Amino acid sequence: MNIKYPISAFFGALFFSVLIPTVTLADVKINEVAWMGTTKSQYSEWLELYNNGSDAVSLAGWKLYTGTDVMYTLAKSIPADSYLLVERTTASAPDAVPGISDESGPFAAGGLSNVGENLSLKDASGIVMDSLSFASDWPAGDVDTKDTMQWNGSKWITAPGTPDAVNATVTVTTIPPPSTGSSSSSASSTKKTPSSSLKTVTTTSKLSVTAPKNIFQGVHNEFDATVVMPDTLKTPQGYFYWNMGDGTTYMQSVLSPIGYTYHYAGTYTVSLSYYSSPQASQPFMQATALAAVAVPIVTLTALNNGAVLEITNAGTKAMDIGQWPISTTFGTRSLPPLTIIAAKAHVIVPAQSLGLTSIQNPTLSTPDGNPVLNKAVKVTKKK
Repeated sequence: MNIKYPISAFFGALFFSVLIPTVTLADVKINEVAWMGTTKSQYSEWLELYNNGSDAVSLAGWKLYTGTDVMYTLAKSIPADSYLLVERTTASAPDAVPGISDESGPFAAGGLSNVGENLSLKDASGIVMDSLSFASDWPAGDVDTKDTMQWNGSKWITAPGTPDAVNATVTVTTIPPPSTGSSSSSASSTKKTPSSSLKTVTTTSKLSVTAPKNIFQGVHNEFDATVVMPDTLKTPQGYFYWNMGDGTTYMQSVLSPIGYTYHYAGTYTVSLSYYSSPQASQPFMQATALAAVAVPIVTLTALNNGAVLEITNAGTKAMDIGQWPISTTFGTRSLPPLTIIAAKAHVIVPAQSLGLTSIQNPTLSTPDGNPVLNKAVKVTKKK
């Protein structure tokens, strides 16, 4: 079917196409966030930007903010209908996503908190191009499986990471835990027979859980586990069920260490159960370990008019404060990995070793961004 238009309409359209320039608006959005890091390191955080527009966009001078703090300043361009990866680098985790190097460098303010952030993207003029208001909690992503938070076009979902590639479309769901009943000890095993009766079988099977010696509130830790069982029992239908003691549970089809952060001090019983099948009403094996979570107690004192910083561990447990961010008037710096302070002891850190000329008004935060409840800071001149 041919459609005819009046000549006046044709020339009118031509006039406007010649005299009125086409305006291309930047359409760059935050598309995926690996706030939990990767399986190699919790510090290997990254996020992905996506340019939904029809033209390349220069991101020079654009900034990513956590709250009101600048986390990262961009410098490169992003082509049309393309992705750009922004990777956090630290001394212990210099390459978050091997093989992709779009934008990389330190993330200020301790990086992305595991408990949520107000994350925003602003252009070089300070105009907000995209913002995520998730300070109270991330809506997606998994700190243990390291599945990332991805935008599927209508909502945020949890799925295995897709750096520099098309996002997943549906959430990866967790298999619900089986119903729990009475449990056996770690030294013996119970196996459900086809009949309604239960038979206790002594085998060489053994399950054990190991908790870190020193656990602090707001600090990520790994809980290790080992399992020994006859080959005949190594069935893909079996599941490992973790209970962290604070109401948080996890299911694994293959046993692997669990990374977890306790946000409140206390003594928790971490339990691990192995069920031979999803239909099993009782665990075949079970083991437990105590997790004693302490509040980090730290005193920061700037000495010699800010030339050096004295960090005191006032607690009764040794503390590894490596990669913990220290914020000062002149910027935020992270301590080197494996900076360990013995219980009731202190260390002296020169300002120069942190890349600062002077240390003023220092505050310490845990790696997930929670401020440490330290004592009042003072500036003194050491005699």
